[in-house]
Amino acid sequence: GEMIQDNKGALSNCMKIIISKVEDPRVLNRSKHSLLDILGITFCAMMSGAKSFLEIEEFAYERKEWFESFLELKGGIPSHDTLMRVFSILDPNEVHAALTEWSLSLIGKNPIKRICMDGKSIEGTERTFTPGTHCLHILNVYASDHGITLGQLKANSSGLGEIKPMKEMLKILNIKKALISVDAGGSVPSMSRAIREKHGDYILPIKLNQKLSHEEIKEKFIKHPFKESASNKKLDCYQLEEKGHGRIDKRMCSVISAKEFSEEFHNNWKDVKSIIRLTRVRETKDKSLSRKLKTGTDVRITESTVYYISSKILSAEKAIHHIREHWSIENNLHWQLDVALGEDDWSVRAKKMALNLCAVRKVIYNILKQEPSKGSMKRKIKRAGWN
Repeated sequence: GEMIQDNKGALSNCMKIIISKVEDPRVLNRSKHSLLDILGITFCAMMSGAKSFLEIEEFAYERKEWFESFLELKGGIPSHDTLMRVFSILDPNEVHAALTEWSLSLIGKNPIKRICMDGKSIEGTERTFTPGTHCLHILNVYASDHGITLGQLKANSSGLGEIKPMKEMLKILNIKKALISVDAGGSVPSMSRAIREKHGDYILPIKLNQKLSHEEIKEKFIKHPFKESASNKKLDCYQLEEKGHGRIDKRMCSVISAKEFSEEFHNNWKDVKSIIRLTRVRETKDKSLSRKLKTGTDVRITESTVYYISSKILSAEKAIHHIREHWSIENNLHWQLDVALGEDDWSVRAKKMALNLCAVRKVIYNILKQEPSKGSMKRKIKRAGWN
């Protein structure tokens, strides 16, 4: 129906960019199936719920007449072994470049105002029986204001291993006036400088991996307890309470200016303007009888405090909004990749192949996110397979 027509337009544009950017690594004139046929079948099958190369082949045979209406298929339907071989030799860097160019074309001239970067491990690539090997770790880049992913790069590991691909993504994207957020592992002074050099802004969590900065921030905020500062006009505070899923979440945010911080602090964090404290108190029901007998109540209360810095002058209300925006990369992108697109369900040991398949899923994610019909991503995938 209309959904298929719209998606064929977006997918067709993506295929054109991939074919122009990605070099076919196979021997010239020795290939039975064209790269366009292989990519077209794979994208359509995975958008319809296929979660293995064997399922992609079976889907293509079931929809052979439909594929023949817009693909050449001179060599017929490629086998699952052929599909695996091609995806294992495609250059992931070229595929990533095509993914990013296509994703930016979806945004058009609209400026990107909010970018979240975070790593994700691909569980299906882990080989537990081989000592010294780890699962594939990918840095994902998400434009939360547009609701689409902008690209991916392989990271050596989580934490510090993500810093290099983060800086590479900053070189590719136009981040002027955009607000960038990363996880604690990427919160290093060199990251703040890299963002500011490209005229972007940052909001970074400061945890114990930045011990001196964390201690200085903690000392400054000791003078401003949240409960006492609620009536203090000099300190900007904001409180948010949410109820649901059997729990109560209270978030208390306060902001102080970076002007009162040391020269060394400013030398580390380029153009820092705002220092933020976010305290989260969660109340949950604990059905354990032993706890109720011990404490006299079945309510479990947990409290945590995280500090952030930003190159923007932020109010407490805006600060808590931007901090919550960063969670969208986990709640929207990573969750959908796992639950709707089954990213961790694929048992793929070749990491180059897994990296290319991750790019395919991100194309599908962007198409389904922009598709206007009602329903969850899972329902859209089912409708694509049925139609």
